[in-house]
Amino acid sequence: MVSSPRYPIGAWIWIYGANTDALLHCRVTDVSHPRDLARHLRTKREVELSYPAALALCGARAMQDRPERCPVVVVNIGD
Repeated sequence: MVSSPRYPIGAWIWIYGANTDALLHCRVTDVSHPRDLARHLRTKREVELSYPAALALCGARAMQDRPERCPVVVVNIGD
């Protein structure tokens, strides 16, 4: 599960984690609050990961590191 400022709730997206070479098929279950939307897009925060997704995509230090230390690539190819 992920949260996204760009994709609607219910969308399925592929996320590649550069740190772990993992690829996950995730469902968007939350979106950015309207007051946070512009900041999330400006800072290129394409997704906020759930704990299990963060572990798989970022590695064991996922919860200690800053989000910038976990580069991901989001691919939305539709369903």
